[in-house]
Amino acid sequence: MTTPFFDSDDLQLIAAASSPVKGSHKQRIAMRQAKGQRKRTEALAVNAAKEEAARLDAEHLEEEQSAQKVAKKYSFFDEILLGLRQRGYSFSELLCYVSDPAFKQGQARWEIFCDHLSFACILNLWAHKSSLTSRERVRSWAVDFVASLVKQEVCSVTNSGMLQAHHQTMNASFILSFSLSSLQACL
Repeated sequence: MTTPFFDSDDLQLIAAASSPVKGSHKQRIAMRQAKGQRKRTEALAVNAAKEEAARLDAEHLEEEQSAQKVAKKYSFFDEILLGLRQRGYSFSELLCYVSDPAFKQGQARWEIFCDHLSFACILNLWAHKSSLTSRERVRSWAVDFVASLVKQEVCSVTNSGMLQAHHQTMNASFILSFSLSSLQACL
């Protein structure tokens, strides 16, 4: 009968020397679980960093494409204005053409007015962010326009005779029954 080359004590020493995990069975399980959890956490952090980098790249690309699209649009507008000038026309002539119903450009005219934000932006730019001369012309036009509306309403009230004292008896009943809303309804 042959005796083993290593006895059981020697095998335990060899196993202990070659194994990086030491401790009881429960401790080794806990260490393996902790190591696995650490690797999962590291992998999640790496994946999150990759996703964030991809998101930032996508945002940057989208912003770049948007900026290029806007630059292309403004370049096209510049070409149109240059084309008008080269042919001896002005932008104001184009606006008058589009705005005059006689030229039947209703769709183009409607596009100006249907987008309330663009229409308000145009008026605000003319009224607030243009040259002093332009702002004065816009203000003068606005005052004249409002004055003509008020004149129409005044003429309407005058023609109706609603406020003329010689058409009605001025007494407490007339004064107490007076209403601006009823006056507005007559306009």
